[in-house]
Amino acid sequence: MKLSTRLGLAFAVMLLLTLGVGGLALNRIAVVNASGQEVVEQWLPSIVIGGATRIELNRVRIAESEHVLNNDPVAMQAIEDKIEQHKSVLADLSVRHQPLIRGEDERKAYEQYQQGLQHYYAAQKELLELSRNGEKGDARMTYRGTSSKSFDDSVQALAALTEISAKESRAAAAGAAATYASAIRWMVALGAVALVAAVGMASWIVRSGARPLTARRSPSWS
Repeated sequence: MKLSTRLGLAFAVMLLLTLGVGGLALNRIAVVNASGQEVVEQWLPSIVIGGATRIELNRVRIAESEHVLNNDPVAMQAIEDKIEQHKSVLADLSVRHQPLIRGEDERKAYEQYQQGLQHYYAAQKELLELSRNGEKGDARMTYRGTSSKSFDDSVQALAALTEISAKESRAAAAGAAATYASAIRWMVALGAVALVAAVGMASWIVRSGARPLTARRSPSWS
């Protein structure tokens, strides 16, 4: 085999190994990037919205208790206006949350939250009407009874939904870490193979190129 052929073969082998290492690195980087985007674009916003929703629910609940404890019609109307503002924020949060719901478990928890919320609003309507009409004793019973149960159901469903998002976020992060570790191992292994191949090809080329030179310099005894 000619020296030029050997050099071309060695170059081709090293090129293939280099392309293999580079291709693997690009593939693993793409996987890690996809996991990161999943966390940033889906799971993290879902967790943030869940936390904001819980805050607004608590504000509505506190406003209800203020309404029951108040006897001033003007103050009670102001409290009802504040409750409606919080409910408007909750509606906006639900609109933002819906596109982030993907898995079956998420969808089920979200539907349970919405059902609990509607029951809570129905109990709230009765509660505020009793309180507004001065029937504070019945209002307190509703607050501690049906209103409290429907509120707790909504909060529990929301907590379950948020936990699903947190769990999926941790899983995505763990998957990205595992992919990164695997990529490092493969790149080190392929790098070692490339180094061994380079040394072997260099040795092969040197030895094959040295033979013709030795043959030319050998004296003839004939």
